[in-house]
Amino acid sequence: RRANPNAIAGALPDGFPTDIPVYLPSSLVDFTSRAEGGSVVVFATPASVSTVSAALSQKLRAAGWQAASSGAWTKASRRLRLTVEPSAAGSRFRIEF
Repeated sequence: RRANPNAIAGALPDGFPTDIPVYLPSSLVDFTSRAEGGSVVVFATPASVSTVSAALSQKLRAAGWQAASSGAWTKASRRLRLTVEPSAAGSRFRIEF
């Protein structure tokens, strides 16, 4: 069964910012609230690290985010960190916001 290229398997957590893009297709793996505030969301996708990194960088820029340092992005007074790592079935990406 092929993954729907326009869908996320699983539901995004309540309050997930609409201006933070998610690579599609992907599956929600984990969602955690951070003690210092904010959240961490982890997704899995069959796509390669380079494909996911390039696509999410392009989508973040299109949504008004600016690259700050390796994996860090800013928009107004907000920050997020994007990490993309290889996995056995493609890659995983983690968004901290």
